[in-house]
Amino acid sequence: MILLAFGPEEYGLVGSEVFVENPPFDLREIDVVLNLDMVGRLRKDRLEIFGAQAKLTGILEGANSDSSLSLVMKPNSSGRSDDFPFSSHQIPALHFSTGEHKDYHRPTDTVDRINLAGLVRVIDYVERVARLVDQ
Repeated sequence: MILLAFGPEEYGLVGSEVFVENPPFDLREIDVVLNLDMVGRLRKDRLEIFGAQAKLTGILEGANSDSSLSLVMKPNSSGRSDDFPFSSHQIPALHFSTGEHKDYHRPTDTVDRINLAGLVRVIDYVERVARLVDQ
């Protein structure tokens, strides 16, 4: 497992694009990229998953064992987050998001607006996804 944090995503996915174009190892060794972007505002238990290709839906559904999250699976990347350079190179990549909100890219998007309990639920879910991928 490799954990990466990319920047500057807001300027055109620069960090992840540079990584994909200059990988320190063969990218075909990657089973799946798990990208968490905008996961701090869980509302109505709704979690969007971009890049949910058919071969990954069983894992995604299996990780939601208690069905506590309402999964909205979309087969393609949103094209707006760090999963996109990977999926553009045929590397399976999932982007987990709790969706846009009224404070998106505004000064009002402050830490006190994070749904901490919801964020923990999303992280726990993505951990279960990672463990199932590892199996």
